[in-house]
Amino acid sequence: MHSPRGRRTMTILLALLAAFTLAPASQAFAQTLRIELHPIRSVTLTAEQFLTGVKDGPPATIVGELRFTRLGADRLPAVVLVHGSGGVGASIDRWSQELGSVGMATFIVDSFTGRGITNTASDQSPRDEGALSRQDPCAGGD
Repeated sequence: MHSPRGRRTMTILLALLAAFTLAPASQAFAQTLRIELHPIRSVTLTAEQFLTGVKDGPPATIVGELRFTRLGADRLPAVVLVHGSGGVGASIDRWSQELGSVGMATFIVDSFTGRGITNTASDQSPRDEGALSRQDPCAGGD
């Protein structure tokens, strides 16, 4: 049989477990109350064009997603989140949730979708079409 002290400890542990399990998710992550999508006009340049100062290339419209966890006329701090070679995914969403939980707005830039790119993790050529063959001596040619 359990001692009174053991029962009390077990009761406290069960109460804490219930409190953490049943706590609203908003305590862990702030709920996104408003999302705005903003088109961003851009151009697509190869690395060579960018490095040599070329300013015109094929036009592309990319998008930014602005997320608010507080509404009102207050000014909010905001963080710009830019994806890596895997595109916008769960890690960007997680960062947005974490930052939102401390009262920050987030602006997530998707530079791939408007260019018809989904992922460049294993193949960088969609991002830099043509520049590799002119710059890489191993790619062949003179």
